[in-house]
Amino acid sequence: MSDGIDWINIYSKGETKLGRDLSNFAALSVETLDGSFASLEGYWYWLSVPPSLAARDALRYQTGHEAKFLGQSLRRGSREVHYTIDPLFKLKIVHAMVGKLILHPALFAALKDSSLPLRHYYVYGGVEVEPKSGQWIVPIWEMLRALIKSESS
Repeated sequence: MSDGIDWINIYSKGETKLGRDLSNFAALSVETLDGSFASLEGYWYWLSVPPSLAARDALRYQTGHEAKFLGQSLRRGSREVHYTIDPLFKLKIVHAMVGKLILHPALFAALKDSSLPLRHYYVYGGVEVEPKSGQWIVPIWEMLRALIKSESS
C-alpha cells in the first residue's frame, strides 16, 4: 500500500501533486480573515505567535520550512499558546483552507476529481510518522471534497 495508489498523503514531500498542494507548506497564497498570506503554514504560525511581536508579520510572506522555522523561532521564549485546541484558531484555519480552494481553481478541480482517501504523515528514514497535532485537518479536507462533489452531482 502506498501514497498515490491507495491514498493521498497531505505532505510537502508526498508522491502526488494534490497531496503536496493540500499541504500547509505549499506556496499557494491564501486570503484569510486576517489578510493575505503566501501559505497556510505562514498563517498557522502567524496565528500562534503573540501579536505583540513585531517580526510576526514576516510570516505573511513565508512558505514551507521557512515559515515553520520562523514561526517556531518567534514562539520560542514567549508563553506557549495552546493554539491547536483553540476553536477560533481552528475556524480561522478552516476558513483559510476554503479560501485556498477558491483562489486556486486547479487545486479545486484536482480535489474534486480525486477519490483516494486522504492521510497526513511524514516519512523519516522510510518510516511513516503521523504527527500528533494537525490530524484534525484531514477530515476537513475530506469534508470539503465531499461538498465539492455534492454540488456537481
